[in-house]
Order: sequence, then C-alpha cells, then structure tokens
Amino acid sequence: MYMKRAGRFFALLMLAAVMLAAPWAAQTAVVDVKEKLKPPKPVWEGVLSVAVVPSFPTLNLNGWLGACSRDFEKQEGNVLVSLREMTQEGVLTGAAAGNLPDILLFGAGVFNRPQDLLTRMRGAAAVKPGLSELGSVGGERYAVPLAMGGYCLLGNRSLLDGAGWSPNLTMGQTLELIKEKDLAVASPAMPYTQPLTAFEQMGETSGIKVDSEREHTKIWPDFALEKKYAFYVATQREVRRMATLQSAGKGFDTVILTPEEPVYVDQVLLGGMVDPKYSLKSDDALYRAEWAGRLFSFLLTDEMQLRLSQAGLFPATQVEGVYDADTQMGVIERSLQGELQCAEAFR
Repeated sequence: MYMKRAGRFFALLMLAAVMLAAPWAAQTAVVDVKEKLKPPKPVWEGVLSVAVVPSFPTLNLNGWLGACSRDFEKQEGNVLVSLREMTQEGVLTGAAAGNLPDILLFGAGVFNRPQDLLTRMRGAAAVKPGLSELGSVGGERYAVPLAMGGYCLLGNRSLLDGAGWSPNLTMGQTLELIKEKDLAVASPAMPYTQPLTAFEQMGETSGIKVDSEREHTKIWPDFALEKKYAFYVATQREVRRMATLQSAGKGFDTVILTPEEPVYVDQVLLGGMVDPKYSLKSDDALYRAEWAGRLFSFLLTDEMQLRLSQAGLFPATQVEGVYDADTQMGVIERSLQGELQCAEAFR
C-alpha cells in the first residue's frame, strides 16, 4: 500500500513539473522564432564625418548634401552622416594634427596635391566622359566628381543693342564686336577658380579689355546696379542673382552666351576619402571607406543629381533636365553636355 501511494505521489509530482514547465517552454519557443525573424546585424554601424570646403559659387550646397544624406541614412539603416564646413587652411591644419573627418568634399583648385590627403579609390567614376579623369593622378583615382558649375557671358541687353549686337551672332562674332566697339567686360577675381581663363577659352579675346582684378562683391554691383559693363563673366550664382533682381524690379534685360566646345571647366565638386593616418578614426578604416564609396555612388544616382537645382549646380553625370531648357540655367546645363576641357585638379 505504501509503495502504491509513493508511486502516485511521484506521478503527480512529475505532472505538476510538466505543467509548470509548459508555459516557459512555449515562451522560449516564441522568443527563438522572434530572434530568427530579426534582420541580421549590420557588419558595421557608425557615423561618417564629412567636411565641405567652400570652393566656388553655389546656391545651397549644404542643403542639397544634407537632404541627400538623410535619404542615404534611411536607405542604409546603419550609418549617420555628419556634415560641417572647413576652410582650406583648416583642412591642412587638421591633417597636421591627425584629426580630419572621414570624407573631404572640395573644389578642383583648392589643394595643390589633394592626393597627399586622400586614399586611393577602386573602380571608375560613373560621370560624364569629360570628367572621368578628374580626381585621378598617375592612373590612380583619389576623388570622384559629384557636381559642377558652369561659365557664361551675361550681357546687358540695352548696352548690346546700342552697340549693334544681334542674337544671330556667334560667340566669335560677339567677341569681335566687343573688341571693335571697345565694350567693357567684367571678370571677378576668385580664390580657387579662374573666370578670366574661362573667358579666354571662349575664343579670340586678345585686344579685349577685361576688368579682372576685383572681387565679386566689388565688381558685381558695377555690372548689376551701375550698368558699367556690357558683359560679365558669370557663373550660376550671377545668373540666379540677376533673376532675383529682375523679379524685384531692380534688374535689367540680359542675354546669355555660352562657350562653344570644348567648354572650360574648373568648378567641380570632388569627393574623396581621407587617408586614415590623418583621421582620428582609423581602427575601422576599411568599413568607413566602403560606406564612403556607397555615399558617393548614392550622390551620383539620377534622383540625387536631378535635385542639384537646390544647390544651383549642374550634374556630374549624363542625366539631363535639372533645369527647364528654355531658362538661362537650362542653357548653361546644355552647354556642359558636350566636350569639356577640365582644369588640372591633381598635380
């Protein structure tokens, strides 16, 4: 009798143990399923730091970069992009101290030897054929073109009509008229670009008097407000500013002439990965280089390039239609779709 009672007690004890364990086992099974359904953890998570060196006229470059960076963050899910401005001097000082950011965005004429600051990149750049070698030296790529600016002659229509100019005249014939009528031409002095060189590449300019030694802030008012010049060697900035003046009733009728091919180009935004020896974060340099390359590729997608109107710039790729074709910005965009003559960026 005692043995039967002991057996029953043991069976009840085992049944209670099973009942108590069942919810825990079920819960464990659910947790295991949830863990299996989770996406795999990314191989790298971090913040890409980007320094933007103001180099040539733009409208809102940082606004374009910021908007594109937020979309890139959403696409990748494991990386944040931190933007800040740095001067040329600040970059060189930072390199000496070994505390540069991961990425440098800079104009083609900012540094004498940018390859000394950057690490080599793999693969070709998916950009316009005329820009494909820009950012390379000795067959090695150190930076990729991301956007560009353009030059044109912005003319005072009233002064030109008085001199006998006609829209039917070619660029060469217009330059002859400038020389014959002794028309005044203004070309601003810029720190990293050469508007005067751009003008000289437009055709035969010998004998034409050009005011080229004053800064933009000094010489632009003499053209736009005082009407002292028939032509201004303009970039996208001046075209947009004149449009703003016209909409406010303070401007005047203008004409725009773009160069014939090959078109001189020195306003190019380049992106490069800083050599890890100049950066604070060198322990995961390979991962940072990989995601820097992904960011550059993202900025060169058609969608991001078509947004360059926000920056007042033009695409580095062959995508078309950033601006309406019948606008002055559209005319400059079209002039950059042919053969280009790029200033040397890497020496």
